[in-house]
Amino acid sequence: MKPEIFQRTSIIEGTGIECKKTCMRINLRTHALENIRNPNILKQGFDYSEDFDGFQTYKNASIYINMKCVVGKGGAQTRTLREVYWFIKGQLQALLKTPDVYFANILDGDEAFSCLSKFQYLVSCNKFDPVRSRIYVGDLKGYFDWFSETFLVEEHEEKYGMQVQTGSSYEHIPLTPCTVGEKGSTLFDVSCLKSH
Repeated sequence: MKPEIFQRTSIIEGTGIECKKTCMRINLRTHALENIRNPNILKQGFDYSEDFDGFQTYKNASIYINMKCVVGKGGAQTRTLREVYWFIKGQLQALLKTPDVYFANILDGDEAFSCLSKFQYLVSCNKFDPVRSRIYVGDLKGYFDWFSETFLVEEHEEKYGMQVQTGSSYEHIPLTPCTVGEKGSTLFDVSCLKSH
């Protein structure tokens, strides 16, 4: 199974929300989100990022998802991760002018993991303080934690009238383990919070 198919299937099973394909891209010059299938037929084609691999909606929020699995060291992997870096920078700049939009960058694989500090550096820049909570950069398992903390904690607080502590530990959110994938990888189903 290709990594993107595994990631998409896991996202659907883990959140209980469809993860549609999309042609949405970021115009890296204007920082606008645009639905454009073939930008390179245009003279300004290089102004556009790659398209997002997936799209989810939760209430009024639109979540655009970039999925990558980068393994092994080498020039091709470095180029891929550098392109992802510029894509994430474009996402952060787009967030500064676009409400109700969230971006998730699911970066699996040993080489992606070894470069996470570079992405953390970018996201931590002071310029992006106002939008930092609306972007995720990390592995697939971490996406479920972020999704739960970003969308479901607030819903849980509204529904039960109690504040839920957030932080680096997600033990306060009841996650139900489920098995997905060919090798039985354990992920977490956060959709159980919707029924409580």
